Amino acid sequence: MSRPELSGVHHVKIPVTALGRALPWYERVFGFRVTWEFPDEDGTVRGVAGQIPGLGDILLALRENGRAAEGCRGFDPVGFGV
Repeated sequence: MSRPELSGVHHVKIPVTALGRALPWYERVFGFRVTWEFPDEDGTVRGVAGQIPGLGDILLALRENGRAAEGCRGFDPVGFGV
């Protein structure tokens, strides 16, 4: 089997404990702009994706998942150069 050729990073997904708190922070600090919402079966939006100026075509996704967010506590899943 041949190795696939990567063309770059498509998206980075970060788990958050509360989307309602995290989203305004990412908007204020990084200029995050939501382009997609991901509602659950009941219509509650628990995830969003969008653009951050300076990341080019790479999407940033925030997904409400307390257990995954707790597992990332103290760990940097991604580092942004500023």
